[in-house]
Amino acid sequence: MLCCFGGGILSSLLLAEPPAAVLSNSTNIIYATIVWYMVYYFPLDLFYRCFCFLPLRIIASAMKEVTRTWKIVGGVTQAQSRFKDALLVMVANGWAKAAGGGLISNFEQLVRGVWKPESNELLKMS
Repeated sequence: MLCCFGGGILSSLLLAEPPAAVLSNSTNIIYATIVWYMVYYFPLDLFYRCFCFLPLRIIASAMKEVTRTWKIVGGVTQAQSRFKDALLVMVANGWAKAAGGGLISNFEQLVRGVWKPESNELLKMS
């Protein structure tokens, strides 16, 4: 769940807001939990195999990019409501909200004890 909501948590930390406020939307928590269970516990890995089919993978990737755009706009709007004239803060918050899951995965690896510096998202961007 940390990687699912990493952008919101990182954005909240940047704006000095409570990071747990991101988890207050129970609908998003339920959606993420259902998808997680379907990916890891669906019989015969059918859910995973369906998304290995190229047309479904393309649709899912397009939906992911649309969601990323919404996160950027949301992060900029959230920062603008608190810091009206700070353009750099708005850009940084939009970036953190959209790319937070990839950035926070390094922290998650460090906590688990399997940190790999060569897999750092900032050093090898996609």
